[in-house]
Amino acid sequence: MRLGRKRFWGGEMDVDKLSAYQTLYTCLETVALLMAPISPFFADRLYTDLTSVTKGSTESVHLALFPEAGESDENLEARMKLAQEITSMVLSLRRKVNIKVRQPLSTLMIPVLDEAQKEMIESMADLILNEVNVKTIKYVGNDEGVLVKRVKPDFKKLGPKFGKAMKSVAASISSMSQADIAALERNGSMEFDIDGVKASVELADVEIISEDIPGWQVANDGNITVALDVTITDELRNEGIARDIVNRIQNIRKGRNYDIVDKIKLTFAPDPATEEAIKAYGDYIAKQVLATSLEVAQLADDAAAEVLDIDGTEVKYTDEELQEFKELILAKLEKAQRDYDLLKANVMNNDGNDTADTSPTFKVLEEGASTLGKEEAGQLAQRQMKFIQHLQAALVRIENKTYGICRATGKLIPKERLRAVPHATLSIDVKQQNSKK
Repeated sequence: MRLGRKRFWGGEMDVDKLSAYQTLYTCLETVALLMAPISPFFADRLYTDLTSVTKGSTESVHLALFPEAGESDENLEARMKLAQEITSMVLSLRRKVNIKVRQPLSTLMIPVLDEAQKEMIESMADLILNEVNVKTIKYVGNDEGVLVKRVKPDFKKLGPKFGKAMKSVAASISSMSQADIAALERNGSMEFDIDGVKASVELADVEIISEDIPGWQVANDGNITVALDVTITDELRNEGIARDIVNRIQNIRKGRNYDIVDKIKLTFAPDPATEEAIKAYGDYIAKQVLATSLEVAQLADDAAAEVLDIDGTEVKYTDEELQEFKELILAKLEKAQRDYDLLKANVMNNDGNDTADTSPTFKVLEEGASTLGKEEAGQLAQRQMKFIQHLQAALVRIENKTYGICRATGKLIPKERLRAVPHATLSIDVKQQNSKK
């Protein structure tokens, strides 16, 4: 229904607009029937409001027959499920680098396993792009080498399954080529020859990780991989500011109790942070908020004036401060990568069950601990990789000049917290409030 707004606002009552209204009516009537047992009074009001106009009847919803499910379209359900999974992954990447959904991005890259998967995604491409606010989808083959993938054994699952042979199976998994990983994703399993014995490894027995590439964020879930171009050009930034302006003005209209069809006139005070966006997207802004005129001019002292708090146009650290944070993050990233490589080597060490830990940075180790079991090393390696990814995401926010802005309040996170936790996206007070909840 949300995606059908433009259809409701169309000009004449043509077939498309009529179909949109009929679809909305069917959904509302069906929801009223479905919710009647758990919300009897509201459902009855909704149902009678609808049917009194269309059917000339005020009979209660509780006297109507409960709706029966029709035949399901398994192909449509599979395509929608795929679209939902891709959308969820892309939105999580946006949250990771603190880029709001109203900010348009240029490209979503999806490695496809085969032609069938590509066709399924293409059939839902418009819906996906609209939901994640990205301009285009680029399809690449899994064998093109654009994205480099790594596969990590899940020792908790491999141990009970292979017993003493787990170490050999894990070594074979870690040595898989890009083509082998693609085959595992495509087929769901792969067989290894371990000392003359066939060992079948399922996709659920491993974790496949796609390495980030400069300017992109990558996510993987099962056999689905997405890469999002998080570079914000001046054109994209201006479009994002225009969308923010529309959002703020719509909120003002609502706060002043304007009717949904009331026309307005807009005058913006000169501001270097928004002038380019207003100039480039003035027509779009005016159309969205029903403005009959839009101009940039000095404002008189007027009680009707409003201050628009536009994300990213005022509250931000200076370039010098961002450079300071960048150097701090790069230093931490270099050390974190060394620690990860050490842990990874520990996991694959074939000389005994325990290995000496030479990294003093892991706070999870108990004081005085001098050895680290392979399972513990594997868990720490996973945590260390997540830490590395958080630092990489922080570098992206620095490049986009959104670093240090609390994603909950829009205010600057204090420098002291950023120096201690350089990948933080929440101020300490917000984090403490969330912990209490």
